[in-house]
Amino acid sequence: MTMTTAGPLLEHLARRLAETPPDMLAAPAVGNTAGVETGAVVGDVLRILGLLNPQTKWLESLHPAKADKKELNTLRVMLIASWLLADPWFRGKANPAAAQNWLYGNSIAEMAALANAEAFVKDDERREELVRLCLKALDFTPQGESEAQAQDRLESISSVERKRMIEASRHVQEEARKRRAIEEERARKVREEMERKAAEEAAAKGTRE
Repeated sequence: MTMTTAGPLLEHLARRLAETPPDMLAAPAVGNTAGVETGAVVGDVLRILGLLNPQTKWLESLHPAKADKKELNTLRVMLIASWLLADPWFRGKANPAAAQNWLYGNSIAEMAALANAEAFVKDDERREELVRLCLKALDFTPQGESEAQAQDRLESISSVERKRMIEASRHVQEEARKRRAIEEERARKVREEMERKAAEEAAAKGTRE
């Protein structure tokens, strides 16, 4: 999906994240442990946006029987993202199915794997990243930016993109290391073969003499 429609001021949504209420930052409900019902919050937001029948099984999965630290952080980031989507600007403008796809997809989990949920409230760059990813998923550009400008800025601050670049660099370095090892092994075998032939020639010469 390309970003083609003028959206809200980025600063407006970033400020909304900075003012995320404590209830949305509380621990999610897991198993028999009381907490924020992530599925209920997400479902309510999607219905506010106009999605009459959010995916029931997915919403139910947001109250897992158990969750490790990584999974809990993902649920917390999803709650923050839901608070962002609940901004009045999106009502009547955002595609609710696209909003569900964004929350349901890998984007939230990828971000949550790289930063604690609080960072998307307290850290300027992480707030901007979350806002920009949300707008991109809903086919909006921040007000006053072209599609190219929005994409360039997102790529420059994206923690996920940064991780991919680091992993790509590591892969290139590892491949180069493997090639060097193969070349060194080949050179070693050539040297050994040359030394063997030289030894055989020397032995043959000694026998003749």
